[in-house]
Amino acid sequence: MLNGFVSYAHKDELDMIALVEPLSVALRVNRIKKARLWDDRQLLVGLNYWVQLAERLEESDFGYMLLSRNFLASEVCSQTELKHFLEEHKQIIPVALGHINFDEMDLGELQHIQCFFLRLPGQKPRAWIDCDTRLLQEHFVDQLLTKSLQVFQ
Repeated sequence: MLNGFVSYAHKDELDMIALVEPLSVALRVNRIKKARLWDDRQLLVGLNYWVQLAERLEESDFGYMLLSRNFLASEVCSQTELKHFLEEHKQIIPVALGHINFDEMDLGELQHIQCFFLRLPGQKPRAWIDCDTRLLQEHFVDQLLTKSLQVFQ
């Protein structure tokens, strides 16, 4: 089983939960490749935050970076978590959680083309926050699962 790390800004927590919970279930029960996702809501109370975070980063095989303006403003997301994945050459799956301007941000080696958006025929790509119906959210999760399985191959 693969271990996945979810990096997100706390200001985006509700969107993260709405996206990651169905994705996490789909990855756990998948027949092709199983994965377990971890995010900082699973930190243990009373133990050192930074030690736990470092352990989870080291244990992870891949990371979902839930990109938004809030993500970029978070030093933990951009300077600790993203930096770890880039420096360790671990697999990153950048996901457009919110609207982001790639021309104005420093994402290291990540490029706009690598970022996951929902793509439907005849429509412009959508970030998660643009998926305002349950059906669009299900399509987003399904396509992200397919993309993830391709990356794990």
